[in-house]
Amino acid sequence: MRKRIFIYGFLVSFIAVLLSGTITFFAMRASIINETKLNAETIAGIIINDINSEADEYDYDARIKNLAENQKAIPYRITVIAPNGDVLGDSSTDIEAMDNHDMREEVIEAKANGVGSSRRYSATLGINMLYVAVLEETTGIIVRVALPLIELQRMSTKILSLSALSVIAGGLLSLIISLFVARGISWPISQMVEAVRDLSTGKRQNMVTLSTNTELDFLSAEFNRMADSLEKLLDELKERNQAFDEVLSSMEDGLMAVNADLDILYLNRVAKEVFALRDEKHYEGKKLTAIVYQSQLLKAVKNGIAQREPQVVKLKIGEKEALDYRLTVLPMHRARHPEGAIILITDITHMLELEQMRTDFVANVSHELRTPLTSIRGYTEALKDNGFEDIEHAKRFLEIIEIEADRLNGLINDLMELSKIENRAQDINIAEHNISELAQEVVTLMAINAKKKNIAVNINIQKPIIVMANKHRLKQLLLNLIDNGIKYNKENGRLDIEISAQGKMLTIAVMDTGEGIAADDIPRLFERFYRVEKSRSRELGGTGLGLSIVKHITELYQGSVTVESKKGKGSKFIATMPIAKI
Repeated sequence: MRKRIFIYGFLVSFIAVLLSGTITFFAMRASIINETKLNAETIAGIIINDINSEADEYDYDARIKNLAENQKAIPYRITVIAPNGDVLGDSSTDIEAMDNHDMREEVIEAKANGVGSSRRYSATLGINMLYVAVLEETTGIIVRVALPLIELQRMSTKILSLSALSVIAGGLLSLIISLFVARGISWPISQMVEAVRDLSTGKRQNMVTLSTNTELDFLSAEFNRMADSLEKLLDELKERNQAFDEVLSSMEDGLMAVNADLDILYLNRVAKEVFALRDEKHYEGKKLTAIVYQSQLLKAVKNGIAQREPQVVKLKIGEKEALDYRLTVLPMHRARHPEGAIILITDITHMLELEQMRTDFVANVSHELRTPLTSIRGYTEALKDNGFEDIEHAKRFLEIIEIEADRLNGLINDLMELSKIENRAQDINIAEHNISELAQEVVTLMAINAKKKNIAVNINIQKPIIVMANKHRLKQLLLNLIDNGIKYNKENGRLDIEISAQGKMLTIAVMDTGEGIAADDIPRLFERFYRVEKSRSRELGGTGLGLSIVKHITELYQGSVTVESKKGKGSKFIATMPIAKI
């Protein structure tokens, strides 16, 4: 911009100087010509006065030549012309050789106006001349003074040279002034441009302070006010966008927004995780097809935008398509024109698992209830048919009915206990208890079962441990772990119970010498009604809910239960809970 201002300023000023020099040249040249004419008129007037002062017999030619002889320094040529145009005398030429001058332009003008002038080539002298003629009104004689234009041209050349020098000097001065003016104008504008550029790029700009005593000072002040307002507005928008992004990023569901051309407008954190996108990269502005390869989803998005109706798609996404998602496409419209769509991504894997677990649970409960009920009903029918005639068989049937009823009652009790544990955020009736005493009580209760299989039960407690828990829940946990350790142990086996505490963490480990558990069964071991050996488990009187109860009790106390086992080498169940007090 400075260059342009400089060029324009210099051109304008130089043209002004050039025009001024040209006008001055022509004005001075015209002035010199007028001055020369006036001088010529004065000389002519002197000649006329001289003629009028002489006697009647006046030799014009001799007098004029004599005057010219006495005034050799004067470059003028003087000619006296009679009223009829005849030449009466000439300072430079023989009058006999001169023709009639009546039709000369200056003579005609002098007769009409008293004074006449013209410029033309002189055939007598062979040069360009300036002629000035003055009429003597009394006698009608005309005195003409001629000046060679060579002198005039010399003076014009001198004036032209001076004018050219003045134009050059004025041009240099214009150049210097244009540089300073361009700098003076462009510097504050450059400051403004730099400030605008900083503002447009989001950089925090400094105040623009100008002291030019022009409207630019007012403009800079207004710009500073505007910049402050914009900065505050941008800060507010940034805070709102940040809060908006934090809200959307904190959602458990993924969220994407695309325009009508399927350009990505927004992605929250969960959506990036679902499609395995790196968080530090910016995907806004890219095509949806660059990150989504599922044709069903792409088709649903296009249909949702085109048809202006929500679309729902269920897909498996992730590594090896391990997770289930429900993707809801909600079209966005403005003024009846499609603007794009919002894609809500909901992880329904856990929900499907829960639905499957519920289905399995209902099926398992039905199966577990049906088995003892079928036995009870069958033996009841047998009793009715026999009419108690065979007392021995009747007693045997009644014993079986009693066993199945106890089994059914145990199953119902376990289900009720499990339901109570699951529906409780925290336990009640919390008190201090000695864990060694509780463990000894449970071992005493299970002593008969252990004796039947000749299993040695050992309790190892390093030091006295007081626990803060519900006594009933803790006994349930120990009872189920020890009962399992006895049921699935070998004849003449061993059951070790180790209880320890570190800090506030209580650890209960129950180790048996049974057949162990296959690796494929371990992940599902704590599910309801899951049995490794179903037929053997039922024979042993298990409900399939014992380990599930153990798991939920530990989780009730923010703990966990794990198992370590290898086929043929026994099992080790480890329950940890933060309820110890040493």
